[in-house]
Amino acid sequence: MDRHGSLRESLRLASEVMKQGYVLLIFPEGTRSPTGVMVDFKPSITYLALAHQVDILPMYLDGTHDALPKGSILPKNRNLAAHIGPLLTYEALRKATDGMPSRRPTARQRRSSRPR
Repeated sequence: MDRHGSLRESLRLASEVMKQGYVLLIFPEGTRSPTGVMVDFKPSITYLALAHQVDILPMYLDGTHDALPKGSILPKNRNLAAHIGPLLTYEALRKATDGMPSRRPTARQRRSSRPR
């Protein structure tokens, strides 16, 4: 996802990758935390999973803040580990989000946010 570009274009490109059958890796926080403490996830990962009816396999990369703190250019030699969580199925995501309001912008909101 391009943090500085169009969210709509990023979602379109991600959707194309998924439609072609490729695995998509998204860092759901959107950036590295300045303190190493996990921040809230952006909603795009859930939106993509629900829109394409795919599961999510969560992973946690341990030690990355010490190896490459925000603002660093070169990584430091540190121990890193990848932890794989339990699969979040499409069905479980759908059930967990049933009844929640859609965050998709209305046509009026899209028109009002266009550059003039």
